[in-house]
Amino acid sequence: MAEIPGAVRRLALHPFSELPPAPGWRIFDRPAFRLFLNREQNAQPVEPIELDAGGVAETVHEVRRLVREHGQVEQIAWLLAPEYSGLARAFEDAGLCNAKTPGFEPVENAFVLVEPPTGSVPGDVEVSVVSSLEEYRADFMVQAEAFFLPGELQDKFLSEIEDRYADHCAPGSRTVVLNASIAGEVVGTAVAGCGAAGINLFGAVALESARGRGVYRALTHKRWEIAVELGTPALAIQAGRMSAPIVKRLGFQKIGEILVYADEAGRPDGSHR
Repeated sequence: MAEIPGAVRRLALHPFSELPPAPGWRIFDRPAFRLFLNREQNAQPVEPIELDAGGVAETVHEVRRLVREHGQVEQIAWLLAPEYSGLARAFEDAGLCNAKTPGFEPVENAFVLVEPPTGSVPGDVEVSVVSSLEEYRADFMVQAEAFFLPGELQDKFLSEIEDRYADHCAPGSRTVVLNASIAGEVVGTAVAGCGAAGINLFGAVALESARGRGVYRALTHKRWEIAVELGTPALAIQAGRMSAPIVKRLGFQKIGEILVYADEAGRPDGSHR
């Protein structure tokens, strides 16, 4: 097994803290936590920082207050890296659940790769960097179909798509969006979050009609190529139960687990479902 640099481990276990903030994201740094507010369709991620069990209840309330004041979201996702797994009981006592929440599974498996991915790229799968509004829209439509996004969420995203694409293209953006095509049809998408230590893999998905044809593998190989070009030859990912077996086959090493505690009390009206 290859030796994993500490910075790459941190990227895998603390991706939101280790990556440059994406355009439009707001980061709230406090002594006990770091909150990442954004307008994506995911739960808003937050990480504990030097937090002990006795301070969990008060800190949970503080995060809820910030989300209500600054966000229009319904859920918060506390990400407990291994060094904070001992706080699980305290979060449960505060009313949170180790459960699936939009964008996160109950356990996110941290994997890293510091050597080229195994396997070859299928000859009929073409991967390209999204560089136009039309390609950006095609990327979203694949996600919408693959993740079964409700119509109202699709409409909201499409109504904002020009602004979102402008944010994506903003100077200093360190996010690369990729489309995978077969015979000219976009059938898969993925995101590369480019950090100082390597690339974190987000959102790789293939349409059901294209699964089993190496689309995920091709998207991973392309992101490795980008990492090498940037001089940071390392990949990290927080893999769910479906993608974990795939990244293992690609040569990734598991280095830990991130427990996800879902909190619905961030709803604007302050209520639970």
